[in-house]
Amino acid sequence: MNLIEGTPINIRPARPIDDIRCGQITASAWMASEVPQKLTHARAMFDNGEPLGQGERYRLIAELPNFVVGFADIHLNQQHVWYLFVEPDLQGLKIGGALLDKAQKTVGGAITLQCLAAGKRTLNWYRLQGFRITGRHRQPLCGRDVSWVRLKREILPT
Repeated sequence: MNLIEGTPINIRPARPIDDIRCGQITASAWMASEVPQKLTHARAMFDNGEPLGQGERYRLIAELPNFVVGFADIHLNQQHVWYLFVEPDLQGLKIGGALLDKAQKTVGGAITLQCLAAGKRTLNWYRLQGFRITGRHRQPLCGRDVSWVRLKREILPT
């Protein structure tokens, strides 16, 4: 999108009002990904766009002037990124990378995450962001065991 290229991305802590927009972003990013077509039993997991609360996680918000475009939820003590979603029409503009970098600076060390093995594009993107695969496991998703990949990034990319 040429309209926003060059526009600074602001990364800030979330406010409760952001839960509504985070639910919308999650739904649109989930449905635009390759995963719902590969794991049809989980297709409706995030498709309703309901507000997405933080729970015990710390949430970072990426915004363009007055418009939330992505977010990352982090377990601070575990140094683990729980969720990372960016509005599909704005992917490819380094918003996700900016969120990951801020998450890692926030926790002050290495960060981990896990993603669905069925999400090959997502997995490849994380690897381009400097993450390495540390393991694979099976874990339930919407009532069925599915394959997951664990990843870790030790240092911020330069």
